[in-house]
Amino acid sequence: TDMGPPADVFSLGVVLFQILTNQRCDRAEPSGIRAAQAGVLRSYPHSRRVPAALRRICEKATSPRPEDRYADAHVLARAIERWLEGAERRAQALELVEKADAVRPELARMRHKRTQLRTLAAQWLERVPPDRPVAEKRRAWAWEREADKEGVAIERTEHHYVELLTSALQQKPGLPEARMRLAAFYRDAHARAEQVGDRREAARLEASLYAFDDGTHSEWLRGDGSLTVVTEPAGARVQLYRYESHDRRRVPVPVPLPEEGPIIERSLAMGSYLLVLEAPDHQSVRYPVWLSRCHHWSGRPPGSDTPQAIVLPRQGSLTHDDCVVSAGWCMVGDGARRWGALARARVWVDGFVMKRFPVTNAAYLEFLQDLVGLGQERRALELAPRVSGRQGSRRGAIFERSPAGGFDSVAGADPLGPVVMIPHAAAEAYAHWYAQRTGLPWRLPGELEWEKAARGVDGRRFPWGDRFDPTHANCRETRPLVPELALVDTHPVDESPYGVRGLGGNVRDWCADVFLRNGPPMPRQRATVAAAHNRETTRVVRGGCWADNGEEGAMTTRRESIPADARAPWLGFRLVRSQSNSTL
Repeated sequence: TDMGPPADVFSLGVVLFQILTNQRCDRAEPSGIRAAQAGVLRSYPHSRRVPAALRRICEKATSPRPEDRYADAHVLARAIERWLEGAERRAQALELVEKADAVRPELARMRHKRTQLRTLAAQWLERVPPDRPVAEKRRAWAWEREADKEGVAIERTEHHYVELLTSALQQKPGLPEARMRLAAFYRDAHARAEQVGDRREAARLEASLYAFDDGTHSEWLRGDGSLTVVTEPAGARVQLYRYESHDRRRVPVPVPLPEEGPIIERSLAMGSYLLVLEAPDHQSVRYPVWLSRCHHWSGRPPGSDTPQAIVLPRQGSLTHDDCVVSAGWCMVGDGARRWGALARARVWVDGFVMKRFPVTNAAYLEFLQDLVGLGQERRALELAPRVSGRQGSRRGAIFERSPAGGFDSVAGADPLGPVVMIPHAAAEAYAHWYAQRTGLPWRLPGELEWEKAARGVDGRRFPWGDRFDPTHANCRETRPLVPELALVDTHPVDESPYGVRGLGGNVRDWCADVFLRNGPPMPRQRATVAAAHNRETTRVVRGGCWADNGEEGAMTTRRESIPADARAPWLGFRLVRSQSNSTL
């Protein structure tokens, strides 16, 4: 090699290599020089101890072609200085990452403590009736205050955690260790936001996750799920629809994917779907499905590894007024717990059949007439709808009496209007009578059954979707000048995914449950009915009504506590029966 700056650079590169690796540099050996003259370039062996950037500096400095080397020793020195500056910044950035790692156990402890405090408060308040003195509630309120304080501390600590990692990236842009931790943080936060149904926050966190993801979370961000459907009888035809927004409601749009069941782990984009299941000699069934992010919808009950078959009723076993709500998982509650809503939860509800419409005046009149015909006139008077007056009297009666003592007409109430102004016991009495008459186990719905029938499985706010318009259901804004009760078959948009009508407006429904602040027990995530120990207990009322401010009243999560003996012009009822092979 000629003397001069290129030779100086070569020599310095050899020395640098030997310092870094404690090995001789092959390119400085005679064999290496001869190989270079022959056009064969020996590459440096890789070493974990030698940073890649420094190895590239050595390779450039000892290049066999002088013109490919650094111009002189000063330029080489500057390259090394730049690397040293970068290494120092990286070391400082990693110190910040280490500090962020130290925050994570504290965050986990704080979140656990907040959950414990909330649970203690909820359990305490569940045991204290709402009308009890403040002194009996103070302990629970103190726990709630502590939980709120813990929540504020969690937010501050999360902000500090993100700030440390962001500072690390400012110190060393693109630092993989910081980006990886930020991506993991935003993914966990995104999952929590989706779990509680906070769509706006979930969208913000998803954008942050996209910004820091290196591809590790691409499957999560894509969100595709899978579907398993098993039917009884086997081999039912499946017509698939995807729910899409149209005119402020969710409308099922056909997906060109007809299948012969069973469908086993079929990949589908996440979202809300409706399956229509059909089989010869059986009635079709509407089966909504919600594929949450990366979720497999299997239809497996709690504690089981086997999907539960979706039962298609035999032809003729249902009337046009019967809607099948198949067994399966659904979302209940509201993360914000507005209007007495349950805490948001995923729960398994056994299959049942619900009447499409609430019980009408005509149907209830037939019940009263039958009681009179059986010699139970006093009982009929007790159960008859009335505005006011003591039980058994004719004062305030809504149904007119015939000279013979029967109930043969309706005063000011259309036969197809929903019956109102009856107490909980009257609704139960009608259900018992109707069950005896039909030979089927009709009853009042449990409130979790009611909520599933109203909103399906995708956690929608209203029976028809997530947006409200006064024309969708009968509420105060529907007829702003003169709000009034409507016939049960009006407002066809007020229909749930199962085809049940009038759950968002017109009349609210009595449910079987006694009112508990945190709802009925859900052992192993299974829906149950909160049984009452006496008839005077307050009961759960669900649904919207003609006297409600529409958007608030029509929410499928809304719950109210009403005395069991209450009569109201906006309160009616509808019937359900459990689904079993013996009743299909």
